[in-house]
Amino acid sequence: MWEHTLPVVWEFTWPLLITMYAVVLVHGCGHLIAARLLGIGVETISIGLGPKLAAFPRDNPFWRICWLPVGGYVRLQTAYEDEGSYGKKIAVSCSGPLLSVLFAFAIFFVLFAIKGVPAIEGREFKLLQLSIVDSVPAAMRSLVWTWRVWTIGDLITFFPAYNSAVTWWFFLVAICSSKFGILNLLPLPTLDGWSILRLILASFAGAETAAKTMKWLLWFVIGLLTMVVAYVIWLDLVEFGIV
Repeated sequence: MWEHTLPVVWEFTWPLLITMYAVVLVHGCGHLIAARLLGIGVETISIGLGPKLAAFPRDNPFWRICWLPVGGYVRLQTAYEDEGSYGKKIAVSCSGPLLSVLFAFAIFFVLFAIKGVPAIEGREFKLLQLSIVDSVPAAMRSLVWTWRVWTIGDLITFFPAYNSAVTWWFFLVAICSSKFGILNLLPLPTLDGWSILRLILASFAGAETAAKTMKWLLWFVIGLLTMVVAYVIWLDLVEFGIV
């Protein structure tokens, strides 16, 4: 059984891993470009989280590649307490999600302008040819549509339309980049939205007050997520007749 299952699983796993590393790299470059333009020094940019897989240059590692391509970080040289940099840091925090969304839009636009838009006619997938002008609003609508795609099965359904592994991979990158960029704007711990909220509070009330407020907000978020998980588990128990 496993000798037949593992190759199939790997066939879909490695494109997803490459996709996530590419998405995180683009996102991180958004932060890096903004920091450089605003004159803020950058100590390290990490593509991925967890244990280090590689780092370069060797004598003074600036780029880090880690084992888990589910996120990353850009470590700036200025501290949160540096009041003069609040506005610049907010711009740097926003630039990652912004570049992620723009990158997704660019891929959608090029795919639609060259290959066409996948559509269902009857029971078959076909490509509707669009002009360059019409590809712009189609690409913008796709940024909203990506939130309806949640499973690998949803993505695989579009493969017959493009009939090309490379084109399908770019389609996958665009979807993941759009999701990654917008999700990072949520005010949740470790996301850009959390840093943006903290910086906004610090600019108005000071770093110490902001730190205390974010600490209480963290406990609120943990409690809220705990209740949501408990509620979902309860619904499952009810559905299966366990309670």
